[in-house]
Parts: sequence; C-alpha cells; structure tokens
Amino acid sequence: MDSTAPKLKTKSVGIIGAGISGLSCAKTLTQAGFIVELFDKGRNVSGRMATRRNDDSEFDHGAQYFTATDPEFKKEVAKWVNTGVAQLWTPDISVFGDKQSTKTTDHVERFVGIPNMTTPAKFISMGLSINLNTTIESICIRPQSYPRWSLKSKENGTLKSSFNTVISTIPAPQATKIFKDFSPVLTGITQDVKMSGTWAVMLNFNEKVDLKFDAAFVNKGPLRWIAKNNSKPERGSNETWVLHATSEWSELHLDSPAEDVADLLIKEFLGLGGSLPDQHQTHLWRYAEATPPLDMTFAWDKENNLGICADWLHKGSVEGAWLSGRKLAENIIQSLSERDPLKNFYSPYR
Repeated sequence: MDSTAPKLKTKSVGIIGAGISGLSCAKTLTQAGFIVELFDKGRNVSGRMATRRNDDSEFDHGAQYFTATDPEFKKEVAKWVNTGVAQLWTPDISVFGDKQSTKTTDHVERFVGIPNMTTPAKFISMGLSINLNTTIESICIRPQSYPRWSLKSKENGTLKSSFNTVISTIPAPQATKIFKDFSPVLTGITQDVKMSGTWAVMLNFNEKVDLKFDAAFVNKGPLRWIAKNNSKPERGSNETWVLHATSEWSELHLDSPAEDVADLLIKEFLGLGGSLPDQHQTHLWRYAEATPPLDMTFAWDKENNLGICADWLHKGSVEGAWLSGRKLAENIIQSLSERDPLKNFYSPYR
C-alpha cells in the first residue's frame, strides 16, 4: 500500500469560485503539494476581473484597475508585468463634485491586465485543475468515508471528486447557503454581511467622445465612475466607455429593466459632457461589494476544514482578493505541517 496515500487525502481541497481569491489560494496550495480542484459557474476564470466582448470592441466592465501596496502583492504584480499580462495605466483622471470637476493628483499607480482584465487570472490559472460551467449549490458529508466532503452542482448533481477541505470564494449570501447546515462559525459571518449590487453600462461610439479626461470619479448623482476603456494599453482604437453606478443607486434599481437603467445612466454621462453612444450594453453585478467593507483577510472553521477567502472579506479590491486567498492557503499549509490549533478568524492584515 502506498504510504503517501493518507497524506494525499488530507491534502485534497475543493475551491468554489475561480476568481482572483480562489486562484491565489489554489496556486499557493498546489505549490505546497496539495491536490486542488476549482469549480466555477462561468465560462472562464477571473470573476469580476471581467471583460465583455461585442463585435470588435471590448469592455472591462468589472474591476477597472488594481493597485499594489502590500509587499507580497507587489512582487506578484511585478511578475505579471514582467510576463506581459499586466501594465501600468496612467490615465488623466478628473473628479466631479457638487460644484465643478477637478483633476486628481493622487499619484496612485494603477495597473490593468493586458490585453484585457481577464489576463492576470488566466496567467495564475495555468497548471490548475479547473471545472468551468459548474455551479456548486451545496456540499454534503460522505458517511463513514474519507475525504469527508462532496460537492453537488446544478448541472451534474453529486460530483465524483471528494475533499478533506472545502473553500468558498463566492458572495456571502451564496456562501451562507453552502455552509448553513455544517458551519455555525462561517455562517455566523456570512449571514450578517450586506452585499450591494453595481450596475455597469458599456458604451460604444463611432466617433471620438469630446471629453478632456480618460476617467473620472463622480461624487454626485447615480454615477461613481466613468472610464474610457480604450485609453488603457492594448485596448484597440474603438471609442469605448464604461459607466459604474453607485451601490446606493444600484440597490434602489436592482429590479429595474436594463434599458431603463441604461437610459438613466447615459443621461448622467451626457450631463458630464459625454455623447450619445451608437451602441450600449448593461450588466448588473448583483453582489459587487460588502457594505461596509470588511477587513478580516479570511475565515476558517478548524473543526470542519471549511474556509472562506474573497475580496468582500478583505477590502473589496483585487489586491485584497489575492491576499485573502494566499493567506488562507498559508494558514492551511501551516496547520497541516505543524498540527497546531488554528484560530477561527486569522487576520494578519489590519
């Protein structure tokens, strides 16, 4: 009998969600010798580092850019830049307040994926075992079996793989449904998290829009951000803009028809000096952010080997998502190697 078999079984991990946090966690665990499988309901990895394609135009309609302040994430971003999957974006940014617009001079280094925002996630995903078009709806215990956890998907029922550890990276309300029968520790967190939506509108123009900036923070009205997507590196020459509504406005219009939302937000864009688009699309990010933002890094149920890593647990950013996944993975690795008790909540980043 292979003496390594029990060890391998203890190192089997199923991760629900293949966005940045899930990929970061999976990569770190895989490099430490764990057997990891990811499951995502989408057709591609990347989560909200998303790009929508329309004919010969593309729109980064989710995360608009990312910053790097943590030393570990700075190293990761440097790797992305050196391998050609990310690049600095240096837009002219305005700020619209109650009275007038001003240019921002925040000197923040903003990065984007190239040729679109999905590319860094695809880079991380190389070599990982990923099951796409797989919507995990529940988990269950395998009686008198080891590994103990099985997953059930909407598409295929109970999956063949089983795991000693299950990690969720999905929005809090969805994670509550996954863990409600098994982990009071985790549902004690998720059930109290309020997650707000964000409406995004993508605009395509046949002619250049006469605005004197590439992006703007909007501190009045329904909009909070507008950006000229083709001002980002390697985005092509088509004139494309992305509008994001505030979470407050989006929550009030969750059930509004998409065309009504588009009409209202395009009207706001016109009020900022924009033009009527030749084509437009809308997308609702139903669970875009936790309000207020959390800063827990990750959550861990040591008794059941169940965990959560996600952007909504750690500042709601790309950097926060990557760190959340990495720190949970490091905690799991340390637990297995040292066999020391773990804290239920481990938050090294404050």
